[in-house]
Amino acid sequence: MSDQPMKKVILITGASSGMGKVTAQTLIAEGHIVYGAARRIANMQDLVEAGGHAIGMDITNETQVQSAVDRILSEQGHIDVLVNNAGLVSPMLHFFDADEAWWRKIIDVNLTGHFLCSHKAARIMAKAGGGNIINMSSGGATRAHRAFTAYDATKG
Repeated sequence: MSDQPMKKVILITGASSGMGKVTAQTLIAEGHIVYGAARRIANMQDLVEAGGHAIGMDITNETQVQSAVDRILSEQGHIDVLVNNAGLVSPMLHFFDADEAWWRKIIDVNLTGHFLCSHKAARIMAKAGGGNIINMSSGGATRAHRAFTAYDATKG
């Protein structure tokens, strides 16, 4: 038996910036096979240079999510971990200045996108006998902010 930890195939959404980018870089450095997904694929060049894989994907588009999952399955045969990190906080609006389009955009990214990714990954993981889905949150889950009404609701 080897003392080396087993490499995991990991899909991280929102990997073009912030926590997603740092998480991807850390997991690549630990030797895992990391697929970073984001709408801004150009911002993931350093992830590719570090040995990761970049996927252009809008998590609110089921076809794009399926294509990303299909690519990973084609290249690796499985997905061990999904990190639902992609999130949208802006534009920050006071509740009285908000409209339904603003609300739906944030709900679509922060909830529907996580559902679509989880729905695809969970089926693969169930067939394989296990896996992990990690849903990132923030302080918005535990306290309200005047300009983050929709964001706070999605994080809670």
